[in-house]
This record gives sequence, structure tokens and C-alpha cells, in this order.
Amino acid sequence: MKKTSVWAIVAVIAAVAILAVLRYGARPVLSDEEQIHVLLAKGQTAFERKDMKAAMSCVSRTYKDPSGTNVDHLRVQIIQAFQQDEKYDVVLENTKVSVNADVAEVITNVTVGAVSQGRMHQLFSAPMTIRLVKEKSMHWLVFPVMEWKAISMEGMPSGFTE
Repeated sequence: MKKTSVWAIVAVIAAVAILAVLRYGARPVLSDEEQIHVLLAKGQTAFERKDMKAAMSCVSRTYKDPSGTNVDHLRVQIIQAFQQDEKYDVVLENTKVSVNADVAEVITNVTVGAVSQGRMHQLFSAPMTIRLVKEKSMHWLVFPVMEWKAISMEGMPSGFTE
């Protein structure tokens, strides 16, 4: 083996080691409840910014709510909402999180407002229940992690995104 090949292999191993240290050593470990609050904030911000990728990263591939909406139909509903000219403002209040092993339930009051032509109007305000599971995922395509994802939502007014 040539010296350049050896150095290339050493460089790749060193880079992976540095990434591992950064991944596991630089961030404090959050409790399940804290992780869920981070997920809720991520979803809220994604909706306000109309960031489809970030919004869907909060949702499990196994999503199915009591009205029969699955992850694909939910994606279509979000796309339709994001195509509107309105800018959204999402507020979560009185949020209660209960965790039981790898399953969690969030009960919160959700208010969604929209700014259109410089005027703010409320689209809906309702209590919602969000069910979550902890799923296996990969960070940077290398590091296995467990992440909370939404598997069901109840309380969304019908016709909100239609």
C-alpha cells in the first residue's frame, strides 16, 4: 500500500472520530420531555417559515390519525397550506407532555393566525392532542439516534388546509 493511501485512510478515520466527538461530546443529553419540546418548536418554526422538509421531519412515516389521514395525505395538506400567500403565526399554549417509555402524548392549545395583505386574522384556535413515538434515525447518514416523531394528531379543524 502506498503512503498516500495510508494517509488518506488515516485522514478519513480521523474525520469520523472528530465528527463522533462533536456529535456525542458537544451536546448535552436532553430528557425525553425536553426533546419533545424541541420537536414542537421545530414544527412550529417549520410551519411559520413554510419549510416542507423541516415540517415533515417531525412526522413519522407511520403517521395515521383518527380521520384516516396518513403521512402522504398530510404532506399534500401541508403543501396546499404552504402554497397560500399568507404568512403563518403559530402559538402553542398550555402544553402538557406525558412520556411512557418510547411513546408520548402532547396536549396543547394551538392557535394559527395568518397575515394576508398586511392584516392578521385567526385561522383557528383549538386544543390538540399529538401522539409521538421514539424512532430509530440516522444523523449525518452515519450516527444512529432515537428521535421523537408525530404518529397522530387530533383536534385539527377539518378543512383547515383544504
